Amino acid sequence: MGPGLAFEERDGFPVWRATRAAVAVRFAGRGPRLERGETLRAIGGPDIPVAWAKQVHGAALLAARPGSCGEGDALCTAEPGLALAIATADCVPVLLSGPAGIAAVHAGWRGLVAGVLAGAMAALAREHIEAARNLGAPRWRVLLDIVLPQVRGTLLVGLVLSFVTMLSVLSVPLMINPNSPTMITVDVAYRINTFADYAVANALCLLTLLFAAFGAAFYLRHAVRRAEATS
Repeated sequence: MGPGLAFEERDGFPVWRATRAAVAVRFAGRGPRLERGETLRAIGGPDIPVAWAKQVHGAALLAARPGSCGEGDALCTAEPGLALAIATADCVPVLLSGPAGIAAVHAGWRGLVAGVLAGAMAALAREHIEAARNLGAPRWRVLLDIVLPQVRGTLLVGLVLSFVTMLSVLSVPLMINPNSPTMITVDVAYRINTFADYAVANALCLLTLLFAAFGAAFYLRHAVRRAEATS
């Protein structure tokens, strides 16, 4: 348990609480009946309104209001006293605060590739974008010189993760190109099932492994640099 992180059990829920400046954060485990309502009550309590969204692994940023806010994976608000709820399993909850308010982001690899985290960051801190626009910079220069450098690492990591996932799941390349065995993983299955050509199939598997190893090395290098920068 980290410093400043308090634990309590509320109505059968394990709840961890922390406070930074004017922002309070609560992590709640599953309750005894696994119902949304009881989970939200454990997060917000009887007197705090809670906003939530139907998470779809996309890039939509929603303006938070009490209750359901629609389909999206990021909630943003400047309203004091409003709780933002994000549910995660193997994805990551990302909490942001800035001059324009706070945001809660459901960050899976599909959402990262789509730009959900970058969109939430831009919504909370627009000073650089507004300054460039006030100085006469066109939109394409703002995109190339300000927005893309800020999200370059996130986009590259998301692309690596999606590439490795595509290599490991045969259904993805089959959906992309089902009629011709032009992709490596499809060609491997085609050579084994049709010709029993295990030598070429093994060579293609080795090539796929090298591609995946290169992507993993890039991902780990980026993660190490980020850890060193924040330590």
